[in-house]
Amino acid sequence: MTDQTQAKPQPAAVRWRAVRSALTVRGNEPGLIARIIMLACQSGRRGTGRGAARVPGTWALLGTPVDALPDLGDVQVIIRTPFAGHAPNLVEDQVTFPLSTAMLGVARAAKVRGYSMFGDSFVYVLFEDGTDPYWPVPE
Repeated sequence: MTDQTQAKPQPAAVRWRAVRSALTVRGNEPGLIARIIMLACQSGRRGTGRGAARVPGTWALLGTPVDALPDLGDVQVIIRTPFAGHAPNLVEDQVTFPLSTAMLGVARAAKVRGYSMFGDSFVYVLFEDGTDPYWPVPE
């Protein structure tokens, strides 16, 4: 048989001294976070330390402004031109190509893409980064 020794649980005072010495930096008194951790270790009840740590976290979470739907895409304008009953090559020649070339001269336009399909023309104008999203919108 092998002789296995089990680690004895340390008394609370020994753990408290170890935590306090670990959290004290260069002889200074511990800061707010260190005091919360020490309170959690020193407390006889388990929930006190967790509750003390949750209060600042909840306060920070509720005080942080959050945009519900952040706009992460490029600033773009989509121009749809219906040209009912005409073939895609005719839509390309008479609508999409002239409109695309005219949109190349728009200020701050980074890319212009044109798509033609049966009876419809779509021209996508993508603007440079940093362009105000409401700048290209006509009034």
